[in-house]
Amino acid sequence: MISSVIKQQKKIKLLILYSPQLIYLNGGISRFIKNLFLHTIKGALHGLYSFAGISDLEAVSIKGRFNLSKIEELHQVKKKYIQNLFSKDSKVGYVLLCPNYVSFSAGIKSLYILCDRLNSLGYPTYIAGSFIPAPDLVNPIITLGEAKELVKKGFIAIYSETIFGNPLGAKKVARIVGNRPGLLGGDDKYDENEVVFSYSKSYVEHIKNKVAGILYIPTIDESLFFNDSRPFSSRSLELFYVGKSCYKDGFFRKESAFEITRNSPKKEDLGTLFRAAKILYTFDNSTILTYEAILCGCPVVIIPDGSADFQDYEKYELGFSGISWGVGNIDSCYADVDKTYMKYQQVKRDFDNQLQNFIDKTQN
Repeated sequence: MISSVIKQQKKIKLLILYSPQLIYLNGGISRFIKNLFLHTIKGALHGLYSFAGISDLEAVSIKGRFNLSKIEELHQVKKKYIQNLFSKDSKVGYVLLCPNYVSFSAGIKSLYILCDRLNSLGYPTYIAGSFIPAPDLVNPIITLGEAKELVKKGFIAIYSETIFGNPLGAKKVARIVGNRPGLLGGDDKYDENEVVFSYSKSYVEHIKNKVAGILYIPTIDESLFFNDSRPFSSRSLELFYVGKSCYKDGFFRKESAFEITRNSPKKEDLGTLFRAAKILYTFDNSTILTYEAILCGCPVVIIPDGSADFQDYEKYELGFSGISWGVGNIDSCYADVDKTYMKYQQVKRDFDNQLQNFIDKTQN
């Protein structure tokens, strides 16, 4: 029996690059070998890309060469999965149920980042419910049927606060609450057996369950959102954003302001826009645009809509500097870039410990 297992391991190591299937399930080895003979090399490479959640076009550079560094990264992740399969100290994997990746949603983006980080630490983690992965992240996408099979084998389901109940029927559930429970959908209280984490300490008092810890996942791209040396007096643009809220008249001259939507401009162009702006009005009370603007030196006016309050922002990890709650304090609103930048660096440092706490609480 031992020699048979060793032979299987050697086959897996030899053939791992050519399998379009993941083989963590019991009995998966035979299916892995069977699939090897059902796919051509072209199909196998496509499967490898699918494992990472990248398209054929994304896997090929402009010069037409394969993105070998990405393929090697995926190979290493798959190798960890196989090593884990035969390890005595096997790590329990995760399945995240989340929608398609979109760059404008920090909540959605954070789940894809979490998937990537868990994979990098050797915990096999998959995305279910999505057809569009995050670029440059290891986000293996599986079907809902495959996700249900995995949770039957003991994988842990991870849901955001917007998901009702336990749709995958998982034996163990980790819940990440990224807003006030029930505000954007989902239950206002979760099953008592779930392990519940709050995305921010500002949401803790609104959660009716016992909170196992904070899991603030940094999502701001600092290569896009930074301040430059131009004087503030040279800024002339006024911006506004509606987002998840509703527009209301009377706060600024709409005809002279530029509107940011969830689709335009592109994320990579927002930093340039913020660095030319003297103010951002946001009707959405819980958008990451607030802090992305401040890091670019653009003050922000939040138009209260009842979904958050001043006290929430006082507890947010990135603070209240550069933010005016309503138009009453707009004249004294100043974006203290250095203060917000230092807070964001602390958030990134804290994330490692918070992630380890998440792993410890969910694995035990």
